[in-house]
Amino acid sequence: MSATTIVAHGGVLDDWLQRRRALGLDKRDEVWNGTHHVAPHAHASHGRLAARLVVVLDGPASAAGLVALTEFNLGVEDDFRVPDLGLVRQQDEADLGLYLPTAEVVVGIVSPDDASRAKIPSYLGRGVREVWLIDPAERVLTVHTSDARDAGPAGRPARSAVLGLDVEEVTRRLGW
Repeated sequence: MSATTIVAHGGVLDDWLQRRRALGLDKRDEVWNGTHHVAPHAHASHGRLAARLVVVLDGPASAAGLVALTEFNLGVEDDFRVPDLGLVRQQDEADLGLYLPTAEVVVGIVSPDDASRAKIPSYLGRGVREVWLIDPAERVLTVHTSDARDAGPAGRPARSAVLGLDVEEVTRRLGW
C-alpha cells in the first residue's frame, strides 16, 4: 500500500475533503496534531480478521464490562486516530459521540506500509491500557502497554491484563 502526499491549503483542500466526505471515502481518515492523514481502505482479508477477532473477544470483553467498536475516532477533533477495533466500557448509545477520549484496548491490524506502529504512542498517551498489534502476514499478536512492569520475557506482555487472555490463546482462537 503506498501513500500520496498532497500539498494544498484553503479552498482547494477544503473542496477535496468535502468531496471525499460526500462520497464516503473519508471513513478511515485521521487528524494527527492538526495534520489530515488520508488512509486507504484495507484489503477484505483485513476486515475478515477484524470480524473474527470481535467474535473471539466477545465473551471475555462482556465479562470485563467492555463492548467492541470497529473503526471509531479515538481522540479529539483536531487530533484523532482510527483504530481497526477497540474495547470500551459499556455505555449508553447517547454517550458514544463522534470522538471517544480513550478505550481500554485498541487493536491495529498491520497492513503493508501502514502507520499502525506509529499510532501506539498516541493511543497510550490517551490512556488506552493496551494496544494490540496484529500482523496477519507473520501471524503475530503483540500487546503494548505504558507500564514496563507488564512486560514479559520477550519485552511485551504475553497476557492481556484487561481481558485475562494469553496472547497464545487469542492467536489459537484466530486459527493460527
